[in-house]
Amino acid sequence: MLKAMEKAWKKNELSEKDGDKAYIVLDMDCKPEKIQLVKELQKKSKNIQFIVSNPCIEVWFILHFIYTTHQFKDSKEPKKELAKYIPGYEESMDISAILRPMLNDAEKHLEQLKGYYETLGVAWGDADCNPMTDIVEVLEELEVL
Repeated sequence: MLKAMEKAWKKNELSEKDGDKAYIVLDMDCKPEKIQLVKELQKKSKNIQFIVSNPCIEVWFILHFIYTTHQFKDSKEPKKELAKYIPGYEESMDISAILRPMLNDAEKHLEQLKGYYETLGVAWGDADCNPMTDIVEVLEELEVL
């Protein structure tokens, strides 16, 4: 993905100086080796930012409904948890209208989660951060928040 994004960056003559930005959104799936690889790739890529969730993006969706520090064993668990709040939830569903009214709650819950890891001495984004998500960075950049 990174190589394709870098190729598109050059092909489209994008420039950080002009304010251009690119993101790759990834699920870490509770895999420490994947988290480490993404950290290494991020150091090499100055124009493209990785936005990660562990284990998956559904963590961000769940935070719209509740604050949780519950560690998920895999990417299936958050999807099951989310189905408690959005009956019949599936990955392909458009749930933006459901989540939008609770965006401020999600942001507040995410800040609480960051504070929780800080009290544990766990750096945000480390393999021990489960649940976690960086999706808010893109939303802030797009001025959704």
